[in-house]
Amino acid sequence: MRVQTPGDDFAIWALILIAVFALVPTQVLGQGEKDGIGPRPKPQEASGISNARLTEAEADAIQIQMDTKGPIFVYGAIGGDLVAPVAGQKMNTKLQVFADGKLVVGGGIGVPRIEAKFTEPELVEFLDFVVNRNGFYQLDSLDIKKRMAGKESLTVADANSSVFAIDLLQGKHEVAVYSLWNAIKNFPDFEEIQRLSAIENRCNSVISQVHLGGEGDKVLKILNEKVADLGLGLAPFTLDEMRLAARRANGRFQVSFQRAWPNPDGATGTPNLMHAIYFVKDANSQPQVTFYNLPKKK
Repeated sequence: MRVQTPGDDFAIWALILIAVFALVPTQVLGQGEKDGIGPRPKPQEASGISNARLTEAEADAIQIQMDTKGPIFVYGAIGGDLVAPVAGQKMNTKLQVFADGKLVVGGGIGVPRIEAKFTEPELVEFLDFVVNRNGFYQLDSLDIKKRMAGKESLTVADANSSVFAIDLLQGKHEVAVYSLWNAIKNFPDFEEIQRLSAIENRCNSVISQVHLGGEGDKVLKILNEKVADLGLGLAPFTLDEMRLAARRANGRFQVSFQRAWPNPDGATGTPNLMHAIYFVKDANSQPQVTFYNLPKKK
């Protein structure tokens, strides 16, 4: 993925707890699985930094209309503050993907946009993940809302609806789900919610890679120098462990990393998670590195 201009679109979090063009106007790409939830990729895989693994014999036909003037895929959010989305309400567009592979991240009020570009294999792999591996055209907003209604309250302060839209020769399709991050907790066995969550994680991983741009090596060098200074014998962090990268218009820049470390004495249960935050306050500030929940020194 090649980043062309700097910018930012989404909020910075202190911790991340918890990532074709030979025929005109149409190119047919891929043959593969129709069903099943796509795996949640590592950040590099999610952005297509690693080589795409698909061939025309491995993915179902994805038909891109090359003369489409608008984006062929959009991810954004709408609503919030306990207010349900209403007709005509403007969406906060977070990611746009175009037929030629161009990516647009951000561009909202007070937030300059970043442009980058998928290679042809990256674009194919991304669309295959959305359309085939997560069955996007089979997802239905009204059906999902109806099946969630009455089972458990999903009202969350300041929550919004995640919106996904696609425009391929197979047709235009849009899906919106309120408070997706909360729905995934309340309905862990709801397959359609799992699929949308996987798509949202992929979109956010692409966004983070665009925000990171070409600064990965610089960030890792400064971060891992601080890791060595801790004297805990920790292995250097890698980009596979990145969970978020985000920029602001004034030069504010944050990259968050997360790593699991074993429970003491072989104890079972959820692994402990340590976090490393690389943070630049503004264009005139030097990078700062902060660690949270480090393992104790032996």
